[in-house]
Amino acid sequence: MYKDASARNESGTALTVATKGIAVGHLRDRPPREQRTVLRHLVFAIGAVGALAVALPPSLGTPILVFSMAAIGCNLLLGTGGLLSFGQGALFGAGAYAFTLATVRGGSEPLVALLVSVAAGTAGGAFMGTISSARRGIPGVMLTFALAQLAVFSVYAFRRITGGEDGIRGVPSTLLALGPFQLNHALSTYVVSALLFTLIVVTAARLNESPLGYALKAVRDNEDRVAAIGLHVRQLKITAFAISGAITATAGAAHTLYLQSVSIDAVSVGTGIAILMISILGGSRSVAGAVLGAVVFTVLSDRLALVWSRWPMLLGIALILSAIGLRGGLWGLITDLRAWFRLRMAALRHETRVGT
Repeated sequence: MYKDASARNESGTALTVATKGIAVGHLRDRPPREQRTVLRHLVFAIGAVGALAVALPPSLGTPILVFSMAAIGCNLLLGTGGLLSFGQGALFGAGAYAFTLATVRGGSEPLVALLVSVAAGTAGGAFMGTISSARRGIPGVMLTFALAQLAVFSVYAFRRITGGEDGIRGVPSTLLALGPFQLNHALSTYVVSALLFTLIVVTAARLNESPLGYALKAVRDNEDRVAAIGLHVRQLKITAFAISGAITATAGAAHTLYLQSVSIDAVSVGTGIAILMISILGGSRSVAGAVLGAVVFTVLSDRLALVWSRWPMLLGIALILSAIGLRGGLWGLITDLRAWFRLRMAALRHETRVGT
């Protein structure tokens, strides 16, 4: 059933922690490993934000942070829970439209609008999880696709609210001040996106090491076995969809804040497929993979679009090669190369000691 011993051990650990954590309700003390994981991801998030600020302009850095957040939400389903969803675009659009309607039509402050977006994404994710988890396997996946299409046609149907194909414009500009320095809209939205990105990275790291995270990993490895030990598999799936919806909607709100408008593209199936591509390309089982996938996808999209109108073909080829030849995506390749290098250096040190 398992490809190797590490997969078997991981599944056993997931089931053990799921039994002790979810069934009891909580773990009393946060283990040192979890503290180190959260701290390591916090340092990673701060480093990624700083590197993007130095290497790229805000016009590229902000979309990378936005799609990194969306991919992290997708990774929770695909990488942690083993749940394939074509409805991530609908959740992304739910956050985008909720933020726009709250600010433009409701006159709410950006922070209040962000909370409305999170609530809309959570509700949408819970609804999608409830519907799709009614069936296992391919039928469940196709239900997410049907819900994604339903979201697109809902935007057309309620055009008096959503603006239809024209969308909604007029989202207020975001202007922040750092001491005596006044930041423009591009820098301000980058700072806001960076803060949201850091929060989501830390939250995802905390979740992956929690009893819920281990329970979802156990569902991914062996759903029947999880049900046999007494855990409610469907409830776990719905919870995963709800949390993923909250994260993805946050990304949608940040994207709308950056563009100062929302269009039907935000809720399209194509947006959901792009999020899936980023997740698979970078690696669906790590936060770093989501960021790496977003960097590659966004930079290539920006550069290739200038030289070839059919640039998505190259991204498709890269995705195929990644899915077939790279276990764990691009980040998995980096991890494997790092492990190989460490083994090689250890072998060289051993040969040196034997030779002397």
